[in-house]
Amino acid sequence: MNVVLFHKGKLPEYITTTLYQIKKYNPYIDIYLISDNNPNSKMCKYVNLNELISEYVSYFTKSEFYINEPNPLWRTSVERFFYIHTLIDKFNLVNIFHFDNDVW
Repeated sequence: MNVVLFHKGKLPEYITTTLYQIKKYNPYIDIYLISDNNPNSKMCKYVNLNELISEYVSYFTKSEFYINEPNPLWRTSVERFFYIHTLIDKFNLVNIFHFDNDVW
């Protein structure tokens, strides 16, 4: 199994707790963290957002669908699925599990 996490922006302190809790109960799985900030953690495989450019990511990045939405949470909540899709393709991953980082 593979766990994929996504976070855009400054990494919150609870990311370490999330990684720890995943590894505590699943020590042999791979955790991929897609982010624009490196956590410098041995518990996960960090993948920079800039390494995951694809047709889907580019299309969404150029989209103006959320242009009038003042809360960036909504755009980022949708955006992560395009990055996760690209990560799965790039690394040929199967058996993926994804959840929000603050659910531990």
